[in-house]
Amino acid sequence: MVRRDSWLRLRGRQAESETLDRLVTTAQGGHSSVLVVRGEAGI
Repeated sequence: MVRRDSWLRLRGRQAESETLDRLVTTAQGGHSSVLVVRGEAGI
């Protein structure tokens, strides 16, 4: 499992970090969801 504090490296992406945190919490509660991350290589 990824440590939540490692998401702090996503500077300027507070909303995205909060979404990731919410999805992890939901998954830990036994509910599934899907997250698609896309972008140019290296970004």
